[in-house]
Amino acid sequence: MTPSSVGIGEGPALARFHAEGTMWVDLDGCLREDALDLKMRVENTGTQAWMEWTFHREVKAQPAGSAPAAKDWSKHTGNLKFVVGFEQGMAEAWEAGRPAMLFFTSSKDHWCPLFGTRTWKDKEVLEKVKPYLPVLVDADESPELVKRYDVLLLPAVVWVDSDGHQIFVSAGDAQLEIFRMLVETARKRAPDEPSASFVAVQKAAEAMRAGVKSGDLKAALRAIHEIRQVNRPKAIVDEAAKVEAEISKTGEAALSKAKELLQSGKKSEAKDALQKLRTAYGDHPVGREAWALLRQIQEEESK
Repeated sequence: MTPSSVGIGEGPALARFHAEGTMWVDLDGCLREDALDLKMRVENTGTQAWMEWTFHREVKAQPAGSAPAAKDWSKHTGNLKFVVGFEQGMAEAWEAGRPAMLFFTSSKDHWCPLFGTRTWKDKEVLEKVKPYLPVLVDADESPELVKRYDVLLLPAVVWVDSDGHQIFVSAGDAQLEIFRMLVETARKRAPDEPSASFVAVQKAAEAMRAGVKSGDLKAALRAIHEIRQVNRPKAIVDEAAKVEAEISKTGEAALSKAKELLQSGKKSEAKDALQKLRTAYGDHPVGREAWALLRQIQEEESK
């Protein structure tokens, strides 16, 4: 740089630099904030003319451990309300007994928001997808789902039943006229009934409640086992856990009384109590322990 190029006249020039800054780091040594002021001064040593610039930089890093900022999908969703995230979306679809429409999209892809804006604002399309619960899947963050559903092109729409089994698929930036035909096929293939697992859990929940009401604890415990096999929805799973805890508490109390009868020499009464627990609780820990005590009594009596 010559003096004339900075507007301070001809003659020898002197450049001076001065920097001041402050940096904040967390306890793990990760940068939190960084502020820097860099001053540059150029002087004409002959005329004493000078020019000065200040460069200010301020960086605020995301605090360690905090969640990343949510992506803005507004350009991808048009007028359709999507549940964002596969797990959340499928959970809601299953609990509602509805199939789901998985929209695989990407914030990095040029065509995805164009497809979303065009497609999810079309009245005919919106009417035809009503049987399905719309679920937005971030393809960049879900490579295992991309592989599972054979998503070869983005954007992609995969219609599935409430258990996640594929019904129909559309891949790529389909034009509106073509997509209308595709979505009509998906509409016709939409299941009329909830999934088998949904029906099974509802029946198991009814059996559990009936078993508790009638005192048929073995039936209630069998129903609880069936609910655990599916392990959803959360409301019924939580209800089953609460019922099982109450059944276990009652059984453990009865088992303790049977042991007290046995220790006090009331063997006949103890055997009757243990036999009832074995019959009522079956393969439950209370039932197994009652059966073990009965066998122990039988062995002692046979000596």
